[in-house]
Amino acid sequence: MRNGTTSSTLHSGIKVALASQLSVLREGMKRILLAHEDILVVAEAAHFRELLDDMASLPADALVVIAQPSTGEALDGLVHMRGARPSLSVIMIVQSPSLPQVLSILRSGVRDLLSASGVARQLPVAVRAVAGGRL
Repeated sequence: MRNGTTSSTLHSGIKVALASQLSVLREGMKRILLAHEDILVVAEAAHFRELLDDMASLPADALVVIAQPSTGEALDGLVHMRGARPSLSVIMIVQSPSLPQVLSILRSGVRDLLSASGVARQLPVAVRAVAGGRL
């Protein structure tokens, strides 16, 4: 897990953790979010399960996960994560999900589901919405 901010900045703004197996996607999400002064990236991981050990001390308001094609196994982990930390809002980014996948993802406790094609514009809006309790 890599920390994206200094301890002095952890007390202001919306704190976000990022999880994606592809470092280039994590870096892209981070650049999109850090372009907004009210959003801080506080942790990054190749898989959200890496964050489970630090769940109690993870200073994040939201977790952004880029789902791989096999989202089924990831959903079990997300359910466990939400049980360990119910206040953590999860946003999942997916590419062309089917209706059954969408329903499974939303049943797992994911607060927002974004299409990969519009994420550059939608991600900061979604982070603010889940952090503000609007989703």
